[in-house]
Amino acid sequence: MIEFIDPEELPFTTDEIFRAGCAFLPEETARLMADHLAGCGPDVVADRAQRRSVWLAAGRPNAERMPLGAWLYPVELLPALSALSPNTAARVARLRQLLDDEDRDPAV
Repeated sequence: MIEFIDPEELPFTTDEIFRAGCAFLPEETARLMADHLAGCGPDVVADRAQRRSVWLAAGRPNAERMPLGAWLYPVELLPALSALSPNTAARVARLRQLLDDEDRDPAV
């Protein structure tokens, strides 16, 4: 089974992040970025689960699907991931849709 850093909000492997990072960063810096994001993954996933339980208890609509939005990474990362393969490009497209949906006000 493939281990994504965060299956919902950063659905890429550490190696994919590293290879994409090498497109715009020196190799050593790309490795540090990939390892840092991978190290943050378990805490972000746990924090999202905890937040969702609070949102569900509060009756917030769609709480079980709401993203946490905790990831910060260089703007160059998603385009570089898209360039790796059709598979990573498809995951970037799904992630961008999730992020776009998060920015939309459901009341509008």
